[in-house]
Order: sequence, then C-alpha cells, then structure tokens
Amino acid sequence: MAEIDTIMQVNRGVWIFQQLEDRLKMKLGWKHLYNQWFHLACFRHRSTEWLNVDAINMHLTQSLELYPDTKVTQALFKCVKNAAELKQKAVEGKINGALINPTMLVSPFQVMVAANKAFHLHSIGNMKTRSLNSEIIFNLSPTNSISDAFKRFGISDRDDSALVVVVHGEDNELQAVSDIMAMVDGQQLPVDEISSLSDLEKIRKLYKVTPQEETCGTLLDAVVCRMAIKDVM
Repeated sequence: MAEIDTIMQVNRGVWIFQQLEDRLKMKLGWKHLYNQWFHLACFRHRSTEWLNVDAINMHLTQSLELYPDTKVTQALFKCVKNAAELKQKAVEGKINGALINPTMLVSPFQVMVAANKAFHLHSIGNMKTRSLNSEIIFNLSPTNSISDAFKRFGISDRDDSALVVVVHGEDNELQAVSDIMAMVDGQQLPVDEISSLSDLEKIRKLYKVTPQEETCGTLLDAVVCRMAIKDVM
C-alpha cells in the first residue's frame, strides 16, 4: 500500500506541474493549484518504503511517471577525489549525466521531481537551459537564476561528494550508468543514505523554510513545494 500511495503522490505532482504551466500560459490564477501542491507536499515521504535500490550496486533506478519507458538512475558517492576532473568532463560533454552536490539535497525524491519536470519540458521543447542534464539541476533550485542553480546544486572543484543522475532508456541502462560511475574516484554509498551528507541549515536558508512550516510538514515537503511553484512566483 505504501508503494501505491507514493506512485499516486508522484503522479499527482506531475499533473500539477502541467496544470501550473497551462495556467501560466493562459494567464489564469494559480493560487488554487499552489494550494493543491502544498497539500500534496504535506504528505510525509517515507523513503525507506518507496526506494527501489539495487542491493549490489547501491544505485536507485526509477521510471518517469509520464514517460515509463524512460528511467532515471541515481548513484551517490562520498570521499570523491576528482570532482574538478568530473566537472570539466561534464562541461566538455563527455559525461551524459547530471552531477549534483548532494549536500543540498534532502531526499532522492527531490531529484525525481526535478527530473520529471525536466524531461517533460524537454519533450515539449520548452527548457530554459541547453540540455536535459542542466535542466534537472536548474529545476532543483527555488529561483529562476540558471547561474545560481549551478552554483548551489552543481558540483564544484573542491567538493568531496557527488550524486550522479543519468536519464536513459531500458535497453542501455547498464552501459549508461556504468560508464559514468567508472569515472568517479570515490566511495559509493546507498542512495537512501543521502541525508547523511545533507547540510540542513544551508537547505533551510536557501529555500527560506521557517520553523513553523516544519511543524505541519517535513523539510522535504517545503523544498518540493518551492521547486514546484518557482515558475509562477
């Protein structure tokens, strides 16, 4: 039942993203949809119940809700020694994936929300950045500044941890993921341990989360809510 509840939550979240976009284009009021998303975000996300983590490889692979033939794989690393090299390869287009600073993440669910929105915008030709991978990073941010999104959520030369996010089809999953993971000089962790690397104070400050909000919901609820409504604020 918990897995069914989670699928329903994600499906509803993707639907609200689409409705927000349609309302914005039509210049209609968005407060009703904001309220719907807020109530959705107030569900407590029980990560240990919905994560489908490979017990051997420790990475997480999930299908996109609107595009079930497309999958997103997340792989988490700490003690990374070659962040500068990885960043340069990403800039040169030699890494077909998003390299994310995990200290600014609360949960893998946060990445799936960003990836769902990014792939939808990619499919309709309405991205704000130049690539699907950069769009995922941009969608994690609560603001509409692309440069700020990369500063906060992309990896930097001195980072010692990284979350690798790869969007791929079912037929090339193993190759797409293994190629990038082989480039990382670091220790892999199970993705559901991402909270052990989170800088909660920085996250609260960036997303402007008040103590009052966390009395009626989780930090993840507040973060996802801000990610959802930034286009209409």
